This record gives sequence, structure tokens and C-alpha cells, in this order.
Amino acid sequence: MSRLNQPLLPPRSPCIGICKVNEQQICSGCHRTLSEIGRWSIASTDEKRSILNDVQRRRFESVFPASGGQDAT
Repeated sequence: MSRLNQPLLPPRSPCIGICKVNEQQICSGCHRTLSEIGRWSIASTDEKRSILNDVQRRRFESVFPASGGQDAT
């Protein structure tokens, strides 16, 4: 079977084993909410991809927080 004909594998969990939840109920290791962590094992592939998109956004925001409406100039 060629690689093009192989079914898509479900996304892997973003868990990195650093499980510490902040005051917003988001894990500082994987950047998922408690709800997303709880749903992961039963989530559809599409839902997992959606969660991973949210995780990517949260990771970016944790490195580059919003300026709070202040100009950088």
C-alpha cells in the first residue's frame, strides 16, 4: 500500500508529562483545558485536530502574550 492510500492516523496526544493546571484550568505542559484532557480519549479525529489547533494558539499566546491594548511604539 502506498503512503497516499494509507488512512490518516489519529493525532497524538500533546501531553508531555508536565501536568500542572493554572488558574484558568489550562495545563502548563500540554496547554489543554481540563475538559479537553478529559475528552481526548473519546474525541473524534476531527475534534482532536480542533483541540490541537486551540493548543497551538494557547502555546503561542503563552510565549507572546497580548499587549493588553497598548501600542509597542
